[in-house]
Amino acid sequence: MVLREVDMKSLWVYLSVLLLASSKMVDGTPQVPCFFIFGDSLFDNGNNNGLVTHAKVNYPPYGIDFPQGPTGRFSNGRNIVDIIAELLGFHDYIPPFAAAIGRDIKKGVNYASGGSGIRSESGSIQGMRITMNEQLINHQTIVKRIVSLMKNNGPLAADYLGKCIYTVAIGNNDFLNNYFTNLYPTSRLYTPEQYADVLIQEYSQQLRTLYNSGARKVALFGAGSIGNLPFEVATCGTNGGTLCVDKLNNDAQLFNARLKSLVTYLNTNLFNAKFTYIDTYGIGLSSAASSPPGSVIYTNPCCEVNKITGLCIPFKTHARTGIRRGTMLGYTNAQSPEHVKQIVSLMGNHELLAAEYLGKCLYTVGMGTNDYIINYFLSQPTSFRYTPQQYAEALIAEYSQQLKTLYNSGARKIALFGLRSSTFNARLKLLAQELNTILPNAKFTYIDYYGIEDSYMLLLEAASICSLVTHVGCCISGSKTGGCIPSEIPFKDRIRHVFWDGIHPTEATNVAIAARAYKALLPTDAFPYDISHLTRVL
Repeated sequence: MVLREVDMKSLWVYLSVLLLASSKMVDGTPQVPCFFIFGDSLFDNGNNNGLVTHAKVNYPPYGIDFPQGPTGRFSNGRNIVDIIAELLGFHDYIPPFAAAIGRDIKKGVNYASGGSGIRSESGSIQGMRITMNEQLINHQTIVKRIVSLMKNNGPLAADYLGKCIYTVAIGNNDFLNNYFTNLYPTSRLYTPEQYADVLIQEYSQQLRTLYNSGARKVALFGAGSIGNLPFEVATCGTNGGTLCVDKLNNDAQLFNARLKSLVTYLNTNLFNAKFTYIDTYGIGLSSAASSPPGSVIYTNPCCEVNKITGLCIPFKTHARTGIRRGTMLGYTNAQSPEHVKQIVSLMGNHELLAAEYLGKCLYTVGMGTNDYIINYFLSQPTSFRYTPQQYAEALIAEYSQQLKTLYNSGARKIALFGLRSSTFNARLKLLAQELNTILPNAKFTYIDYYGIEDSYMLLLEAASICSLVTHVGCCISGSKTGGCIPSEIPFKDRIRHVFWDGIHPTEATNVAIAARAYKALLPTDAFPYDISHLTRVL
């Protein structure tokens, strides 16, 4: 029986994330007692719903892929911290501060607020928001309530809070809704270097306040590639183009470099502090680079967005049929975390047993046909940029990294099907030999599909995995806000998009960032620990 394309896609991701999901506790107990969240719209899960602000998204098409619909999350589905909560073993998502009640606060609270920044004035052009300083005040209120729940036993509460995970993603709005606009004087008062120093100085004081409230294990997410946001790219298009985009990204990197140094400083100077840096910027760029050429959509969002706010325009109608949810950016197929849980549970949630099991399985990969048929052979820039030999080399370089990812997910016995391109096949055969030499116990083998009869073409086409889209967003966005325009129909194929609206990532992108923040794929993803290691340090 010929496997459907979606089945092949699901199989690939099952294998690539199985060991990641299997890190949960055997009895289903969360790895840490509580999870506290601070930040901006990347982490906000409903705190802005009751505020008078443009930065709230409790309307369709937001939440189109979330079971509860629009909740105030700035995405089509789960956000980054939702996925991290799953990976940490929590059975429910962490509640927003606006709805945190009773004993539920002991498992954690989400204080994040869209539009907020390190500086109190950042984001004020959007309306009301809960600044980082105000989020810390809210946290101190929660800490007092937790102490009360522990019968005012201060040492017991301190020990409890010290075992929790804290994530903070703040700083993007200090650039997007402060330094990069003409409505604030900061760009005239500070050079980019000086502004980064000012932000880090204030951020350092805020993190000390968090530490003094009991936090010890704190993951700090760096600024993203803000120059690549569709909203900013559109703005730069009329004001400097590529140079404008590069300047935005370079200024954000000045902040990130100082934030990484701050982590080292805090860990050195604060007793038992375990701060760690998450390289959001690098994760995003390297995830895109690991996708097939022309496979990731950056420039356009999934929804029609408001050109002023960058958010999806409210109440555009939408359809759920045909939606393939959960694909990770940088991988080539779809995945549902619930399916992964079922597979791992069959192995008794035993990681080593699962690894041994996966090492005995047979893996087949038929990939690359679409890189020729619906890329190189069409009016694509690849055919102008590369000779056939150069293009084959570029594909093999990408493919090599993807196969190493599959290997790192437990695969050992892997059959690589060639294409109807002798240039590509010759390099693929050499790649199989190279991987067997450099990867311990690897058993890659090359299948000469080029010499197989035409009747097998149907099987290859069914097994081929489509590339992710890189140039169209999910919703129609307003030209000034970048938000989805209300009641417009977003694209159904949202798993192929990096951005949901003009500013915020899709659930697929959130999965990729969260997965690599939790368990680093590259040494540069997290410093000095990824979140999975952070849960285990004493």
